[in-house]
Amino acid sequence: MTNLEIKNSLNDENKRLLDDIENFISVRFEVWDKDFYAGKISKSEGCGVVYCKPDLHQAKIAHELLHIKTGYSLGDDNVMLGMAHKSGNPIVRMIITDDLCEGLLNQAEHYLFFEEYLNMGYNATDFFENLRLQTEAEQWKEAIIKHGIGNNGTYTTTEVYSYLAVLILFLLYPVKRQYAHQYKKVSKAVPELSIAMDRFEVELRAIRIDSQDKGRMQAAYEALAGDIIRWVNNSKIIPS
Repeated sequence: MTNLEIKNSLNDENKRLLDDIENFISVRFEVWDKDFYAGKISKSEGCGVVYCKPDLHQAKIAHELLHIKTGYSLGDDNVMLGMAHKSGNPIVRMIITDDLCEGLLNQAEHYLFFEEYLNMGYNATDFFENLRLQTEAEQWKEAIIKHGIGNNGTYTTTEVYSYLAVLILFLLYPVKRQYAHQYKKVSKAVPELSIAMDRFEVELRAIRIDSQDKGRMQAAYEALAGDIIRWVNNSKIIPS
């Protein structure tokens, strides 16, 4: 299907959302052969791109359009990678990675636009495209609750990375309170890092996706990265 054919197939809610987005940035649609939907802002093309499965599931398309709307309005979290590289500490760079930042950005955007998604009439059960992170976090959570992390004050980079990934998923999971109990349990393992995540979540609560307040969003990412880097620099962590 062509870009125009896909646009013409959108339901009224998605057409209104697309019109809203295209007041600021154009969006094109493309059918691909992968088993999931995706959306991104292509800097090389200067537009948003939504990759669709042939079934053109309207809720999935809305999800990706909302990623584009949020990303255009508030920017990404690449500042965290920049701070990690500037830290001069290779351990920091093994923890604040592309994957961690991609997961944080994805979850933060979900947290910010979930209410608008529901207000469009879509069901929460259609919201999530990939459950891999949830599955991994559940597995890591069990190990953290049972064994904690760190051994006599010494941590591994894998432990710290996994712990942050669990905090990100549990605290920012958009279905409120689904993971509240688990978050409370795992947050005790490293209070300094859970407090840093709590501060980040408080900032998110005050941000609206149509505010175009990139400065505030970037400041929130910078503050989180700064808290993580300070803790890493003051902790005993070995590569793993």
